[in-house]
Amino acid sequence: MTVADDTTNQGGIRYLASGHRTVDRPTAEADLAAIVEVTLQRLDEAGVRDSILAKEWAETRALGPEEAAYADAVARLGIDPFDAPSEIGDAVVAASETPHTAAAARSPRCGRTGGRSGGSRVDGRRRQGRRRHTG
Repeated sequence: MTVADDTTNQGGIRYLASGHRTVDRPTAEADLAAIVEVTLQRLDEAGVRDSILAKEWAETRALGPEEAAYADAVARLGIDPFDAPSEIGDAVVAASETPHTAAAARSPRCGRTGGRSGGSRVDGRRRQGRRRHTG
């Protein structure tokens, strides 16, 4: 992950402007999680509860190790792992079970959830109530 070093100051607020710094994945994930947590806290303080962010964050945090590995693999493709078409899910699982792929080397049983076939490998209960994002 790359973050900016240079800043501009406008009205007492510092804005990132340009620069380059490499951040390792665990640090980036922890920092981004902290941003989400602080945002949820501020929403709660403002009386905003049961937001889409709160629901999706809770779903994400509740993933088991295999579901998290699957979600990570699908998200790397730029696809919402909670709404992945079945052919994408099947391809990710097949790749994870092929010993000669990089995905299998990282997570040999990526995405397996009790032998269900078709649809997203992320728990179907978590898919309920999700809105499709278009863009």
